[in-house]
Amino acid sequence: QKAERAAVARKAEEEENQKAEREAVARRTKKKRQKAERAEVARKAEESQKAERAAAASKADEERQKAEGEAAAKKADEESQKAARAAGARKADEERHKAEHEAVARKADEESQKAECAAAARKADEER
Repeated sequence: QKAERAAVARKAEEEENQKAEREAVARRTKKKRQKAERAEVARKAEESQKAERAAAASKADEERQKAEGEAAAKKADEESQKAARAAGARKADEERHKAEHEAVARKADEESQKAECAAAARKADEER
């Protein structure tokens, strides 16, 4: 009986030890699984943030390019207007010069005719 009780006690202790070992293994397994899950969540969050940063950078780049394009178009328009004004000023200046030359030529022509008339009148007077 004593040996039997000792065997029963040993068996009970062995079962208790096995149960404790199984529980320890289950705890370690659970901890590892939770750690892996947290790592996966962190990895996904990092990927998401990385994608968001890339999208923001891309949008900022597009907006910068758009702004540069608009600035270039505005500058080209201003330069075009400036060139048109300069061309208009040049044309007006040329027309003014032309008008002045014509006026000088007309005056010279009138004075020449006046001189010719005076000469003809003198000659007619002398002949008379």
